[in-house]
Amino acid sequence: MLSQTPSSSVDAALVAAAAAVIVSLLSLLTAIMSSRKSAVAQENLERLRQELASRARLNEEADKELATSVQGLASASESIQQLKDLIQLVLATPPNSLRAPEAIERALKTRDHFLGCYEKHHVTLAENERKTFHSAKNTAVDVEQVISIELAGKEWTAQMPEAARRQLSEARRRLTDYQNSLRDFRMDRVVRRTTRHEAGL
Repeated sequence: MLSQTPSSSVDAALVAAAAAVIVSLLSLLTAIMSSRKSAVAQENLERLRQELASRARLNEEADKELATSVQGLASASESIQQLKDLIQLVLATPPNSLRAPEAIERALKTRDHFLGCYEKHHVTLAENERKTFHSAKNTAVDVEQVISIELAGKEWTAQMPEAARRQLSEARRRLTDYQNSLRDFRMDRVVRRTTRHEAGL
């Protein structure tokens, strides 16, 4: 059996040492790459978390705005309905059933309620919604004026002149148009927000 020369032993040791160094370098490189990938993944995860949190806040604000606006539109529609009911009461009440002073008092209260509702909610509405509500508010003032002036000094609402009755009938028709528009605005808001929710926006 041949024995190794000192030279071959040194060469073998050098090869082994070189191999160990290469293995160490590869291990170090792998660790560095793994560390970098982990850091990048962590950064991406944190960025995603922040984006989701920001989107959640925006959605929450949008939902609050929707709730406020929808409530404003609903209140506007209710105020219009109260005014329409008053007009119907004045026009349809049989003779000697509703006294004129009571009708005037109801007209004043309905007008004041309408003005208060407009003052409270108009700032939460879009421009087209606000314009419609404002037109309805002006009609509420007109209705109160017609009832107060035309029934002044009279005992019963049935004594209201025919021309004034036609004015109230026309006002009620306009109020119905405003009410329908506000209802459509409300539905449009809800549908648009629902669509954005479904789209994940």
